[in-house]
Amino acid sequence: MICAILDEMAGRLLAPRMNPDIAQELHTWLARLHEAAAAGEMARYFPLNIAFHDRLVELAGSATLTEFYRQVIDRMHLLRRRNFDEEQGRIASEAEHRAIVAALATRDPEAAAAAMRGHVANGYARLGAAPPISPATTARKRASVGAASSARQASPVSSTGAPRARST
Repeated sequence: MICAILDEMAGRLLAPRMNPDIAQELHTWLARLHEAAAAGEMARYFPLNIAFHDRLVELAGSATLTEFYRQVIDRMHLLRRRNFDEEQGRIASEAEHRAIVAALATRDPEAAAAAMRGHVANGYARLGAAPPISPATTARKRASVGAASSARQASPVSSTGAPRARST
């Protein structure tokens, strides 16, 4: 549940920083995620989802949190990918993303933290209900996840085009 704690921390830090520009950016992310999900384009949705969560943590404004979050998440992509194989997982994830953005818009750190932690906890719960995946499927997904992770790590800019903050 380290991910839940990190997301919760990001929500607490980001909520008071919310402003119209950040809200608009997050709504744009939601629209991009919905478009990919509605088209059934999981090869596009999964990296967008990773980038959306990464951006939430970036927007929280803590280089240390961002660095630690990325270290943990880079080891968990395969598990996260599995949640989007089932339509119900995608639908639930989209609803939870909207709830996160709505909670952040209130600028209430506790509401934002609860929404983000709940999203991660629900994702873990969905994993428990997901059918087993075959070794061939696992290998294919590991390859696509590795490519997404490598691309994000290699990029000197964030998903918005801003320079990535790097801590030393």
